[in-house]
Amino acid sequence: MFVCSVNVKEYKSDIDILSNASCTTNCLAPLAKVINDRFGIVEGLMTTVHAMTATRKTIDGPSSKYWRGGRAASFNIIPSSTCAAKAILFDLMEGYERSQFKRSCAK
Repeated sequence: MFVCSVNVKEYKSDIDILSNASCTTNCLAPLAKVINDRFGIVEGLMTTVHAMTATRKTIDGPSSKYWRGGRAASFNIIPSSTCAAKAILFDLMEGYERSQFKRSCAK
């Protein structure tokens, strides 16, 4: 994955598949890079709050993967793990903590 201002210089023209990372990575990685370059990051805790997506249920129902996926996105904040920023952001650190909350932002 590539994030502008973070690791885009690592891009090589012979790469056939390209991902511009995720919303989490695009938001957090540039800020973390600046902080790490200037002061150094020893430890980090990342929390992502997602709006309701097409894969989230609007009401409680069954989920084939895990129980958390069956909870209604518009009424619940469900902690979930994420690896969104791992490839770029946390190779700077030996250990890290991460979590993700999926919650609707509907009015």
